[in-house]
Amino acid sequence: MKKLRLAVALIGAALASCFATSCSEPQQVQSVVTRTMQKEIHWNEWTTNDPNVNYHYVTLRWDFLTEQVVNYGTVVAYVYDGTYQKPLPYIYPVDYTLNDGSHLVVPQDISFDIRPGEITFIRQDLDGNMPEGTEYTAPLVFRAVATVPVMYEID
Repeated sequence: MKKLRLAVALIGAALASCFATSCSEPQQVQSVVTRTMQKEIHWNEWTTNDPNVNYHYVTLRWDFLTEQVVNYGTVVAYVYDGTYQKPLPYIYPVDYTLNDGSHLVVPQDISFDIRPGEITFIRQDLDGNMPEGTEYTAPLVFRAVATVPVMYEID
């Protein structure tokens, strides 16, 4: 009988607690939503024929990049260098062999831009010229992570 009274008392206390909190203001809980995307980009996918720019670029559709993500969230991107992920922007040396057999090292920058619905990866020589010698090179693998804060109300 004591166990039954104890169980009834505990249930009563739990119900009283539920009724007491349901009359108060809704509780707000903040969290985040995160999505990732990964894409391998081959040498022939880079746009190189735009006369208004001195860089190569690839624009990818990404529906998770809403205006809320772009305005209030965080987007970071990486390029794989072997098994390591290098955060963008990433600058690395490119060794060009000239016609006379000599070598020229030019730093190359890989970066990205975002706007609602799309992410653009950019490859550019830091000497102001269009990247050269990219035909038949190995593909570059990119990974992007987007996080946006979300507020939940619990009644």
